Amino acid sequence: MEAGGEAAGTKLNIVRPSHTLGVNLCVTLFGQKREYPDIEKYGKDAARTRPFALPEGRAVSDGPLSVPGASDGGWTVTTDFFSEDSKRRKLAARLVDVLALRGNEQFRLSIAGPRDEVEHSPEVAAIRKSLRVG
Repeated sequence: MEAGGEAAGTKLNIVRPSHTLGVNLCVTLFGQKREYPDIEKYGKDAARTRPFALPEGRAVSDGPLSVPGASDGGWTVTTDFFSEDSKRRKLAARLVDVLALRGNEQFRLSIAGPRDEVEHSPEVAAIRKSLRVG
């Protein structure tokens, strides 16, 4: 686990081996000065650009999301892509971004890893359920 990276906006970065050999499950929290006028613009920009930043990225969904403490709204963006395991085999992966705006701050929680694990892991579910801006 790493904390810091204030210049880049990284607040917390957790990396742990997934149940798939050679592929990690990554949870990263970013926070920085607000750059977007509203949550829809922030969310739509992430939904538009994320697939192009990932290997064989494909937009799955995006839309409003209730995030406690995000006084100016929340949004979620889901992107599927492919990763390689330690034997260089192609594996289905997923990135879920939870975006939030509050006052003059913007936040992004990114959860990435093997698709099944991101969707069905009890740890990921607990992180998403406990998320709040405070």
